[in-house]
Amino acid sequence: MSLTPKQEKFCQKYIEIGCKSEAYRQAYKAEKMKPATVNRAAHDLFKNPKITTRVAVLTAEYKKQHEVTVDRIVEELEKMAFVDVRRFLNPDGSMKKLAELDRRTAASLVNFEVEDLFDGTGEQRKHYGRLTKVKLADKKASLDSLARVFGAFNDTVHNVNETYEEMIARLEAEEKEKNEQHDG
Repeated sequence: MSLTPKQEKFCQKYIEIGCKSEAYRQAYKAEKMKPATVNRAAHDLFKNPKITTRVAVLTAEYKKQHEVTVDRIVEELEKMAFVDVRRFLNPDGSMKKLAELDRRTAASLVNFEVEDLFDGTGEQRKHYGRLTKVKLADKKASLDSLARVFGAFNDTVHNVNETYEEMIARLEAEEKEKNEQHDG
């Protein structure tokens, strides 16, 4: 499979930033193009089987390099989807310190802020409390993602047991079949 340098750059940028239009802007001279034109060009480029195959291969390499597996994704989604907010509290109802949270509970955090509260100024300034703010991951979005992984929705479900080598072989066979259909 041979791509032009710009096509390869487009594929690399798409993997890096996840946006077809922005990848197109960075790979091709698009400064003078209207956004709608860039969007259309990026969309059309993604119709090329060589591009989609290369993106799939790069994605697989990225997943393998970073040890991204469906099991790890599901594990993280479960932490966010099934968090119990009571795990953030001490028995007296006060907020636990970040270091006191177990890994599962801490993984559900999007943001954790602690602010000391004071009253007065200068030598009269006195500490009167601490404000702790916790922002959790979007539970509904996490549940939706889990449902998709397990095929609860009508989205396409991929074979999660396919090895990296099997996926590359399948993608190459699909590309060959597309090329034969296109040529014939």
